[in-house]
Amino acid sequence: MRRLVPTAQVLIEGFRPGVMEAAGFSPDTLLGLNPKLVVVRISGFGQTGPYAQRPGFGSLIEAMSGFAAKNGFADKPPALPNLALADMVAGLSGAFATLAALRVAERPDGAGQVVDLSLLEPLHATLGPDAAIHRLTGRSPSRIGNRVSITAPRNVYRTRDGEWLALSASTQDMAARLFRAIGRPDMVDDPRFATNSARLDNVDAVDAIVGGFIKQRTLDEAIKFFEEEGVTAGPVYDIGQFLEDPHVQERGIVVETPDDGKYFLKFYGPAATVTKHVDGFRKMVEGDPHAKDANGDPCPRKPWARTNINVMIGRIRRVFKHAVENEMI
Repeated sequence: MRRLVPTAQVLIEGFRPGVMEAAGFSPDTLLGLNPKLVVVRISGFGQTGPYAQRPGFGSLIEAMSGFAAKNGFADKPPALPNLALADMVAGLSGAFATLAALRVAERPDGAGQVVDLSLLEPLHATLGPDAAIHRLTGRSPSRIGNRVSITAPRNVYRTRDGEWLALSASTQDMAARLFRAIGRPDMVDDPRFATNSARLDNVDAVDAIVGGFIKQRTLDEAIKFFEEEGVTAGPVYDIGQFLEDPHVQERGIVVETPDDGKYFLKFYGPAATVTKHVDGFRKMVEGDPHAKDANGDPCPRKPWARTNINVMIGRIRRVFKHAVENEMI
């Protein structure tokens, strides 16, 4: 570690607060070894506060942050997400904070930074104005399923073929467009539906009308109809349907990586495209038969995806190293 730190730009650790200090690698020690180092400290509850020493998995954060209390349906218990939501949201926040800290450190007069990244703050920050509303009204958000408390209609609706369609008419113009499209122009001026506040007060009636129209059509028919009418609606996909969608395929959202022609493994492609280095990243993932070594001699790269998890981890590390060296991240 003492040999690596002086050559590094970023150090990321995910120990419980105090472990790095006990090992002799406090932030002051690390910055003494490398004054421009960015130290990113990831923990459940942060480096300070009465809960700092608690073990903190994402599920606890999803419960404590307020997310679970507002997620789900009124007649069901609070609902935790069935994925590592807190971890992934913290990862996105941490990536931004790390790059911002690195930018400061890279300045001629810049210095190293310590990023205190808990799982709690990033997830709570996604919940919108709940704290402000509670301060003003004393009310906490209730569980309302697929609806939202600020606009209507917004829900998922069953189609004739048993699929589901999501629809959100979250602006006044879009709601009016929807009502006219489904043959109910009278709703535009009806006092029960004429404003967003009125629609929220009569949301069951709105959903019954919109849902009744959609129920008469298959998912494909409903999608085609609303697309032609300029109404914001889309399908509810499972992963199999998502992978088969032509838009998903054309944009390369998921990359398939063959392994010597025997196995295939799917990975997420770059979440955002940039003008440089994307092709290089894809070649690292997919393999590049035209790759050359440092001397310009042919050196075909095989795809890095393997079924052996240890080999996968090693190759992911090399991809990350390549990305850093080529300023891809």
